[in-house]
Amino acid sequence: MNKARVLVIDGDDWVARLLADGLREHGFDVSTCLSGGDALAVAATIEADCVITEMVLPELDGPSVARAIRSEKPPLGFVPILFLSNADDMVSRSAAFQAGADVYLTKPFRLDEVALQVRGLVAMSTRLTGSEKSRRLPPIAAAEIPESISPSVHAIEGNVAQMSVATVLTLLEMERRSGVLKVSEGKHKCELDIIAGYAVGGAIDASQVTPLAVLREILQWKEGRFRFIPGSDGAIPNNRRSIGALLIEAVRLDDEANREQWPEESSTARRSWPAPGRTKKPVTSPKKPSRPPPPARLSQPPMPSNMGRAAPRPTAPRRARPAPPPAPSLKKK
Repeated sequence: MNKARVLVIDGDDWVARLLADGLREHGFDVSTCLSGGDALAVAATIEADCVITEMVLPELDGPSVARAIRSEKPPLGFVPILFLSNADDMVSRSAAFQAGADVYLTKPFRLDEVALQVRGLVAMSTRLTGSEKSRRLPPIAAAEIPESISPSVHAIEGNVAQMSVATVLTLLEMERRSGVLKVSEGKHKCELDIIAGYAVGGAIDASQVTPLAVLREILQWKEGRFRFIPGSDGAIPNNRRSIGALLIEAVRLDDEANREQWPEESSTARRSWPAPGRTKKPVTSPKKPSRPPPPARLSQPPMPSNMGRAAPRPTAPRRARPAPPPAPSLKKK
């Protein structure tokens, strides 16, 4: 049996994936679109049974998308449209309903509430059009009893396997949110208190611990559920640390803890982790070819001291010089 098809239109990729993952868990077939300009073509291609859109979108805003859908012939022209937007003012609500919206919800949201709204819209469309789309609706499962919260407060929740806790925390820091993030895996539960995007406290299984200890614990979980319950802003402590800095510190500490279990490679404290199924061979430098020893020299008799010098030339005997003639007499006559 085919599932009811839902088209999610949101310019924020994180929100679009969060909605898609949550609605798939409730039994819907979900497609996403990040631009209003492509929304009409995608809705017609997948034959959407319900459309969820934001007010502000790239290329084409939400009311324009709704008017374009309503101008089409049935069955696309009759598809239910749910607005899920950050805008919480009467002007935006009025523009959405004038464009053809059926339901208007604001962010932050609860995935179970969105899923119930989508199911109700598809069922209403089935009754009005007389189609057989009700066969594609998922049954309403008996959900667990949720924690009691104020009716005016909307929580954000999802699956850890489909949306990492680090991504959720990064979003909460960017939007300067205040509240409590609860993460559970089986019987284990962790809580992280957040004020204006800063982690200020935490608990693991009802034991009060530091926010860094909570992050080191939940970052290792591959399965489980997360839920963020918004709260009021309070006083930020002086020793506050940003969530981004705590995430980096948690990853560094876990990396150092894993390195202590690696086998040592040599006495220089350098460590390595071989790949599975492969043995590490010691790296040896190539041997250089040895040179032959120089030939032995023959012993020779000692050379005379004057060997290699030129023989002295014979010199002719010197002749005696004649005596000079006597000087003439200068006597006067």
